[in-house]
Amino acid sequence: LAKNAQKDKYYEGLYALFNTLNDGGHTTLAYTGDSFASATVKLSEQEFEKINSDVSSLSTAKTATKASFYGAKSSFASISEKKYYHYDNDAKTAYIGFDKFDVDYQGWDDYYNGLKDAPVSSDTYAYVRSKMIQAKEDGARNLVLDLTTNGGGSSYALEGILGLFNNAQGYIRVIDIFNDYIETEYHSIDLNLDGKFDDLDKEYATSFNFNVGVLTSNYAFSCGNLLPFNMKELGYKIIGEKTGGGSCAVSYESIPDGIVYVHSSYLCLVDKDGENIDGGVEVDLPIERTQISSYLYDCSEFFNFSHIGNYLDVAYEN
Repeated sequence: LAKNAQKDKYYEGLYALFNTLNDGGHTTLAYTGDSFASATVKLSEQEFEKINSDVSSLSTAKTATKASFYGAKSSFASISEKKYYHYDNDAKTAYIGFDKFDVDYQGWDDYYNGLKDAPVSSDTYAYVRSKMIQAKEDGARNLVLDLTTNGGGSSYALEGILGLFNNAQGYIRVIDIFNDYIETEYHSIDLNLDGKFDDLDKEYATSFNFNVGVLTSNYAFSCGNLLPFNMKELGYKIIGEKTGGGSCAVSYESIPDGIVYVHSSYLCLVDKDGENIDGGVEVDLPIERTQISSYLYDCSEFFNFSHIGNYLDVAYEN
């Protein structure tokens, strides 16, 4: 095929992937330097404009939603930070917020080889663990994991965090949608960072003893959707809005010229009953945003420490 014809076929194929394999929301078009809009794709002008409009509206709405939550956090955390810690002494409530699940593999290698401290600044599990220690030292009775602006990331980081609330054990449960086969992978977590997996890690997990809530929004996606599901299965309280979904594992593929694209795989994340979690997790304490313009909202009630702290106190009093 001539070069332009090859490009046309490439974009047509990616477009088909985007529209047929996007369950879970992870399928992503790859770009080659030319904008997708400038490519010659065999769509009617009306179809093309509708898709561009839908994608643009969704992108604008998600960006504005995230900005609204950042604005609500700005009184106690820098909106430029991707993670934060805040403790309210009156409510005895600590918030730990993070936008992404990151793993610093080299940082952990260096730590276990005695070269550096645990990678608190670059690894989400290490960060959450360190802030839980700080919350305990601060005298917190209630702990809130803030996932309102979390777009996902590494499931390994998620399992580490889950282990802090699940007796040093993380897990991922998926279904093979072709064979209808459910598989759950369990991983032991070295919570006390001594290089071993033993009962001391389980003791470490029980030492925190917080009333725990997970704060969510419709923006929370992928691992930001999965962690609340896992936490709800374990009996913890979900606060805020129903999560935004994201139920499939991710696969990376490439076309013959080496250009990489991403799509949702045949492995789908499910709950303990084997149901797809793409619909989002239901909350125990709903909180509503107040609309103040076309896309912007007042999200301050999500960070009403007294209200949420009182709720957690009552929810866990028995």
